[in-house]
Order: sequence, then structure tokens, then C-alpha cells
Amino acid sequence: MSDERKKVLEQVAQLAEREAKAHDDGCVIGDAFKKIASAVREEANGPAQVATPAYRNGWENVFGQKMPIGQA
Repeated sequence: MSDERKKVLEQVAQLAEREAKAHDDGCVIGDAFKKIASAVREEANGPAQVATPAYRNGWENVFGQKMPIGQA
């Protein structure tokens, strides 16, 4: 994930948290904004992408492409 995308996701999470604070605890809208902030942060801080196009290309050069199911 690019740094620019992470920055945008963090801004969205901050906005959602700000909106959640504008509502009382236990308020359905406030709870929804808290969930949005949590989900966005999880997306931004998720696991690193290891299988880049270059990695996949190297894998296919070494081991070949995956065969379709039912074909030998």
C-alpha cells in the first residue's frame, strides 16, 4: 500500500473519531463512527504486501505458472 493511501486512510480514521466524539457514548451513530475508524485503521496498518508483481514474476520464472484445476 502506498504512503499516500495510508495517509488518506489515517485522515478518514481521524475524521470518523472526531465525529464519534461529537455523539454521546452508546449513541448508534457514535458507535458506527468508532467502528469505521477502527476498520479504516486496520486497513491502513494491515499486513505488508509481499507478493508484488515482481515477486510473482520471479516465482513464475522459477516454478512455472499455476495449472488450472482439472488440467494436467
